[in-house]
Amino acid sequence: MKKRRLTVVVLVICTLLVLSVLFMLVGNRLHRVRMQAKEAQVMTGFEQLMAKDSLTTFEVIKYLEKNINTVSTKNVSRFVLGLEQTQQDNLVEWQKRYEDTALQEKMAEIYQINWCLEELSNTTDQKLKEILLDTRENGFKVDTAEGLFFPVIDYTFYRRYQQALPPDLVAYFELMAVESEQTPLKDAALMIGWDEILTRAENQEQFVKEYQTSTQVKPVRRLLKRYVTLALFGCNNTPLFSYETKKMDPEAREVYTEYVRSQKEGEFFAMLAEFLKVLEENDYCLTKEVDDFREMAVAAW
Repeated sequence: MKKRRLTVVVLVICTLLVLSVLFMLVGNRLHRVRMQAKEAQVMTGFEQLMAKDSLTTFEVIKYLEKNINTVSTKNVSRFVLGLEQTQQDNLVEWQKRYEDTALQEKMAEIYQINWCLEELSNTTDQKLKEILLDTRENGFKVDTAEGLFFPVIDYTFYRRYQQALPPDLVAYFELMAVESEQTPLKDAALMIGWDEILTRAENQEQFVKEYQTSTQVKPVRRLLKRYVTLALFGCNNTPLFSYETKKMDPEAREVYTEYVRSQKEGEFFAMLAEFLKVLEENDYCLTKEVDDFREMAVAAW
């Protein structure tokens, strides 16, 4: 009798355990279905938002931050790249807002070398403070060149989304943050050293090599070509070769020679090493042979 009672108890317990597991599996399945439906709804809303006329970056930022925890990593990537595209699309309009003469004069009064938008507490002009706050909230920052002030995309803004992004986009936005934090050119002159040009080109090539299937390979390749051009030509006010003597900039010569001695890998390194050989054969002067080499080298990228 006791044995039979024990058997019944065991059967009841087993039945309850099986039912519990089934309920849990069904519950999980229903939860996944609900989450997938919600994500689909969120992405439909995102597509409708991106199709909107006169879309502001602030609208995209708000939608992104409201829904970032309800979608997959793949869709977070779509959010963030959509935000970048909207910033790029709106940049000209933003720059027009800064063309106002009165605004430029007020900016000149408060702007210092290390000034940033976070120092708004020092701004007493309410209208100026309003546009500066709007600039920051839309993911832009203020830059200056030739005595003028204008907004540029602040790529450090994207660091707030790093935890939700795949590795390739984290790496991409870090490359772009380097660009926005210290622009390579200003007033047609180099704002970074020759060594930094080589370092950035190397990092960009590493991205292309490491993330070959990334959606951002093309923009990084374009950026890399820009740095290949800077490395071989310099720029108008900081040329690689003197306009008068045709001699190579001595600092660049030293930096490039030391870089080639490092025996690194990659196409950029190989190109620069070959460039140094051609330069040595031409006494580090800008000759037709040197010019032909760099023209072909840039075209190859």
